[in-house]
Amino acid sequence: MLAGWDRSVLEKQVGSYPWYWYIIALISAYLGERSAAVVGFEKAITLFEDQEERIGLGRALYERASFYLREGQLELARQDGHRALELFAECGAKHHQAGVSKFLELLPA
Repeated sequence: MLAGWDRSVLEKQVGSYPWYWYIIALISAYLGERSAAVVGFEKAITLFEDQEERIGLGRALYERASFYLREGQLELARQDGHRALELFAECGAKHHQAGVSKFLELLPA
């Protein structure tokens, strides 16, 4: 479906938007393209931090935590989950907070 897709033109136009990288990370993770997912999450998280967009940052951290869980990296999943939970609590985003809390409760010990 997206195999061989040249994103270079699109990245020149919207490569500074964190939501672009967030979507790239999600698509890459779904397609099993681990390295592209890692890059996408890193760029999205950095841009969300730079723009001080806490809800977006929390969403990206939560999705990366889910990605880490699927990869078997429980400690990294836990770290991102806790950071996302803190951000959502600061923002009063109770719906997001509840989802992350449930995620953290279900993490294997």
